[in-house]
Amino acid sequence: MKNLPAELVHLIIRHDRSTSLPLGLANKQYYYIVMPVLYERVTLKGGRAINAFYNTLVMGNPMLREYPRSLHLERVSLTPFDDAGSQRQAVKQLLMHVPNITDLNLALDRSTIQYLLEDPQYPFRLLKLEIFPRKNASFVEFLKTQPDIQQLTLNFDPYLEHYYPTDWSEVTSPLAPDILPKLKSVQSDMAGLGFLVPSRPITSISISDFQEYTGFHKILAKSSAPLEYLKERIHLKSFSWGTTIASQCLPSLKFCHTSLIEYSLRIFPKSYVSNSVLFFLEDDRSNSLAKIRGALSAFPGLKKFTLSFRSDQFNDLTPQFCESVPELSRFQVWKECCPKLEEVIIFGIRLIGA
Repeated sequence: MKNLPAELVHLIIRHDRSTSLPLGLANKQYYYIVMPVLYERVTLKGGRAINAFYNTLVMGNPMLREYPRSLHLERVSLTPFDDAGSQRQAVKQLLMHVPNITDLNLALDRSTIQYLLEDPQYPFRLLKLEIFPRKNASFVEFLKTQPDIQQLTLNFDPYLEHYYPTDWSEVTSPLAPDILPKLKSVQSDMAGLGFLVPSRPITSISISDFQEYTGFHKILAKSSAPLEYLKERIHLKSFSWGTTIASQCLPSLKFCHTSLIEYSLRIFPKSYVSNSVLFFLEDDRSNSLAKIRGALSAFPGLKKFTLSFRSDQFNDLTPQFCESVPELSRFQVWKECCPKLEEVIIFGIRLIGA
């Protein structure tokens, strides 16, 4: 039987990974085509999976070390029978043997993270990093070794934050401009953004914690590049939420009014106890959506706007109600305010241009 051309093999296994292993075992030609695909994106959950992969890469077949490009490590809770010290060593040795990864996600406990950041001499050059960081000098030293990072996500556990510093008081803040000079995209809480944004060419920002006021936008303006993508969450007074967005929130983004392409805003009305979006809008007597639509005219380059309510599971708007509100049923009314607009999503209702 003739072998399939290499370009066809990729088409077969791209959408059905279950065929990859049998095909790789068919003969040597398929093996050398399939293995890089199988090992390109690796996700390991739990100590057993991490140890098994460590044994394969470090103590097994050295050729496999060249294949991983994306690595996601997730540690479940340790049992009384686990040796935490040896597992941390295994993780560090594993990272020392994946020279070609550009995407790293470390969803590990803080003590393991701290161990991995000590004396960082890893062979890889990351473009993308997601991590639960320790806000200390070890993390900064690690960042110094990764000057090519373009996307950075700093995760924080709200249930543990009271045990650790909430700001970057242990290190010089903001971060020195010569560290992460290529950073373009950041997802973090405001403390992390204040640490990272100044003097870097950041064009995309996602704010993970809630904000009580819009003065924090001044921090975002410290980027050395025009802001194009912004995702944020704000607490608002329910009785004046539309006015607050139209007269305070959007005007405070004046620094990026010509560059903003996508804007996503999730609102958390303070005094509103119901989980119903329908009731929330039925109680609105100030035509809030129309006010927001009018205020968006200050952003001529905007292509996508998303307005969300607390959680998407509360989107209970009926077709009948949507038809009675132009902003929920007619894309054209938004388009009149923002000529380049291509899509709006208002409380789960998606409107797009023809």
